[in-house]
Amino acid sequence: MIAFVPKITSLMLFTSFYTANGEDAMGGLRGSVLEKSPDNLQYLVSPDYFVSPESLVSPKSIASPLQQEEISRYVKDRLPEEQLPDARIEIGRFFFGEDDDIDFKFDERTKSFVVMKRFSLEAPAEPADIEAHIVDIEGFKDIDDDHDLDGGVPAHLALSADPVKIENTFKLERGNDIPINVFGTDTRYTFRDTSYPWSTSGRVETAAGFCTGSMVGRRLMLTAAHCINWTANGAGWLKFTPSYYNGDAPFGVAWATNIIHWGGVNGNNGLSNAETARDYAVVVLNKNMGDLTGWAGYRSYSKSWNNLNAWQNIGYPGGMTGTQRPVFSGGGAITSVESHSVSGRTGYVLGNFIDMEGGHSGGPVWGWWAGEGFPRVVGDMSAESANPAYTQSGDNEAGGGPALSYLITWARANYP
Repeated sequence: MIAFVPKITSLMLFTSFYTANGEDAMGGLRGSVLEKSPDNLQYLVSPDYFVSPESLVSPKSIASPLQQEEISRYVKDRLPEEQLPDARIEIGRFFFGEDDDIDFKFDERTKSFVVMKRFSLEAPAEPADIEAHIVDIEGFKDIDDDHDLDGGVPAHLALSADPVKIENTFKLERGNDIPINVFGTDTRYTFRDTSYPWSTSGRVETAAGFCTGSMVGRRLMLTAAHCINWTANGAGWLKFTPSYYNGDAPFGVAWATNIIHWGGVNGNNGLSNAETARDYAVVVLNKNMGDLTGWAGYRSYSKSWNNLNAWQNIGYPGGMTGTQRPVFSGGGAITSVESHSVSGRTGYVLGNFIDMEGGHSGGPVWGWWAGEGFPRVVGDMSAESANPAYTQSGDNEAGGGPALSYLITWARANYP
């Protein structure tokens, strides 16, 4: 990849403003803890909502991830093992100015609440800016270079290695134009699936547009740094809706309270390779959303995995679904790895030909390992080529590497 050629970010821009109302409390749900089993292997355990050691195969990994055709052989689908937790979820939030004249009423005919305000052409009120924390390298003195992070698998959700396919209404006939960063036949498909791990991914919404994110901790969500609406005071509001589908929010919504990042990413004019190598941010949410959705694990990418058809991706594309429905892509290959220094740590540019377009940014690139009941993220989608081709300069790119492992590890330690 030629370092000085910027690539196009995959943030889906929008111009309308939408907000919502509800409770912040999640009812004190508890997440998983790590315990040692008799054979000295670690399992994700909890007396309440997470699967028992007997329900998980040993998480001791083989050297390489499973390729797409092997996943169903080693990762077995299962039904929920427990009832859904008794929890209240936030489904919406409205923001009003001090002088707004607001009325609420219940419409008996449609069985819905109606919110009315006095007509005005003034800009709507928006949430206040949130804190953005640039991680200090001194905080990583005791962290190993390649720190594996396990996923959390909720017992109240089913588990499936592939999401349930919905027949696409968006079809391209031979000879028609296709999105610029779809290589060959577009194999993505729309899905609606609240089983784990598809429950962990969702739509990211800010005042600047739409992206994709995924849970990587009890209240931690991973997305691309260029998706954040950076401000002079930190960052603007951000809403995350896991398993968002045509306005439906089965797990409710959560709001950002803090952003953990390395800094130095500005996607306004595309991304350089040095920016792509650090194009990730861990968003601290206002509730333990992971207690309901679960979360993915993480592992730093190894160059020995190049060209394996092992990687899955989820995104909310603007062209294919108008960012209203998630799409799945499986069996993708990472074909090149380029290293860059990220605040004294190593970040990777993961070149690939996984189909993507605007709205995919921040979506997880993850794989499965034999003996584990959860996927591990190796990066998040970052940029698409301005001149797509089957070359390293024409590929799509994800950001990852040990620098991302440090970021998630620090966030888990400081925001458990």
